[in-house]
Amino acid sequence: MKCIFCKQPAGFLKSYHDDCQKSADNVRQQIEDILNQYKSDDIVPAEVKQQIRDLVVSNNKYKNYVESMVYDKTTIYNNEVVIYVESMLRISESKNRCRMVETGFRYEKKPCWDNGTLILDNSGIVIFTDKAIYFYVNSKTMRYPYNKIVNYGYDKIFSSKYAYLDVKTSSPFPHRFSFTDTYKGKDGLKEQNIVLFIHSLK
Repeated sequence: MKCIFCKQPAGFLKSYHDDCQKSADNVRQQIEDILNQYKSDDIVPAEVKQQIRDLVVSNNKYKNYVESMVYDKTTIYNNEVVIYVESMLRISESKNRCRMVETGFRYEKKPCWDNGTLILDNSGIVIFTDKAIYFYVNSKTMRYPYNKIVNYGYDKIFSSKYAYLDVKTSSPFPHRFSFTDTYKGKDGLKEQNIVLFIHSLK
């Protein structure tokens, strides 16, 4: 078998070299440190994105690893660098509609999120590149440049945690995509990671 990090023979029944894994883990830790610093300090977003991009480009082992998690690399634009991949997500979509709402002595049109949420995939993948976010759902890829994201956040309903983002579309109202760990991990780490990467790369 070949090592998923360096693409060289890894040995009998081995999928990676220990040294290669440590090298990739080191890059992942550096990215995490940058994101946590950005979360707490006043840092220019463009500089954060460039730092993360440079880290990924400079380490082929980490680059190979995250790209190995992308099922169909042909769907990723050639001029983009895959930075992070989060898998096994329940991805849902809901649309913002208008309804008549009573305001004082009259009714006005007010936007509201449609309660009928459509589940796109129960084992979807979110791919972050330096230029866009991709959703891989039911063997199809959806791409949204970061400048199309108009809102994002992290929330929970009772014990269920989810990340969400709203994107501009050709319709008058934005679409909302929600992401929940398929296995509903109690720590909400996957959902928080999604929000943190959007916050840093947008």
